[in-house]
Amino acid sequence: MQPSNVFLMSNFKGWILEALARESAHAINAPINIQYIPTSRREIRTIKELRAKYFPIARGNNLFFHHRTFFDTEKRVSLQKSQNRIWLTHFEVDDEIQKLLQREAIISKLFVQNITLRDKLLGSGFSENKVHVTPGAVDRSKFFPSLITNYDKQYFLFSGDCKPRKNPEYVEWIIRSFPEFNFIIHGRNWASFNQGSLKSLPNLQITEFDFSHQGNLLRGASALISVAQNEGGPISIMEALACGTPVISSDTGFAKDLIKFNTGFLISEDLDLHGWRGQLNELIEMKKRVQGQDLLGGKFSWEKLGADFYD
Repeated sequence: MQPSNVFLMSNFKGWILEALARESAHAINAPINIQYIPTSRREIRTIKELRAKYFPIARGNNLFFHHRTFFDTEKRVSLQKSQNRIWLTHFEVDDEIQKLLQREAIISKLFVQNITLRDKLLGSGFSENKVHVTPGAVDRSKFFPSLITNYDKQYFLFSGDCKPRKNPEYVEWIIRSFPEFNFIIHGRNWASFNQGSLKSLPNLQITEFDFSHQGNLLRGASALISVAQNEGGPISIMEALACGTPVISSDTGFAKDLIKFNTGFLISEDLDLHGWRGQLNELIEMKKRVQGQDLLGGKFSWEKLGADFYD
């Protein structure tokens, strides 16, 4: 198997997508060279970073984990003769689809996490044989169902960093609206959101994100709540379902591809208090019914993801 170059934006070091590139390669023993491309001149501090920005090694088999990194690199002549693959999670602006479409001739594969984005790309003019739905992967040694749940300490889990597209105002509204339920937020920068307004809520525990705790938090939760906007995933939905924990999610990303009648609910922001309360109570009962089951049915392994990326 030929080595592959993996390109990531330099301000995303430690990003979950870095783990996807690395772990999927390890699963199939694929040799990879991860390169970080500085996003601006301000990030250039060393000769190595300068070379990465203006002289990236992009030839042979290339996997770009951010489409803007591809835009920074695609003028290199060596890319014209390479196998160039791009992982897309979501688009901040639609004109980026057109920018990719203009470069379709030098793109061998576009990986997307959900069917909605695939259909959007195909509707914009991309060739059907170039767009592949690849949601991600779940490590079954870390994310697996448990038969033991402490029903005396029930809680609902939010997972992910505090970003505008994670809909933090709506997250706060949910927690404030249901003082009878307990909530845990597992992610970065939530304590400082809205001038620290979340820290005073008695039914909320904020935990700084630590991947080693994610599996236990998901197994213990009555449900994962995801009200994000403009998502490709999020990966935490897959992790929750693998842990036998149902999900209530906004209709974005691959939520509607994975969440079925017996694994959770899709919701809209106009769901009222009565509707939310009913569904939260139903999720508690659903967790009892599905407990001990891998709700993904064993799908989405690292080996499968590695084969998609590096075949």
